Amino acid sequence: MTQHYNALTGWGARAPHDARGQEMRELLHAAQTGALIGAAGAAAVHLHRMRDGGTTMRAAAADMAKAGATVAAANTAATAVARTLGGGPVVSLLTALATGAAVTYALTETPKAEEGR
Repeated sequence: MTQHYNALTGWGARAPHDARGQEMRELLHAAQTGALIGAAGAAAVHLHRMRDGGTTMRAAAADMAKAGATVAAANTAATAVARTLGGGPVVSLLTALATGAAVTYALTETPKAEEGR
């Protein structure tokens, strides 16, 4: 096996930017996973509604895209915060749940109707 020399870290050692690249790949994977889960969940709900005539294909597709983007953002943020804070598995889980819930709440909040209308 050939070892490569890195001027910053010496022979065979990984460069510091490799760690950043790995973190970015993990965050991208979290976004992809979140988008898939969000869109799949919305699709499952809308399949029932479409069968019963309660929604159109266009509305279902728009909601699937919105749900996918929302869960992708929440999962990515949760992953980033949990990685940053570190800690054991329980701390990471609680951190990820709290961050994911906060991001989802912020992205799905509906504006309050103006009073007096």
